[in-house]
Amino acid sequence: MNRPLMLAFFLADLVAIAGVLLWVFTGRPVFAVFVALGVVTAVGAVLTARSISKQNAGQTGIGGTS
Repeated sequence: MNRPLMLAFFLADLVAIAGVLLWVFTGRPVFAVFVALGVVTAVGAVLTARSISKQNAGQTGIGGTS
């Protein structure tokens, strides 16, 4: 797992946990949006990492040339 992907998961976790805590402590369901944004961020990070690794798998050497 590369550093940008780890940071994206950290951000997703932070947003989701903040949403859950704020929802529990304030009782306002509007903070469910934070949880949804955390999930969307995590899914986006996974999909982005998959597309980048597929691009890199087809390249050999610098610039895709051997």
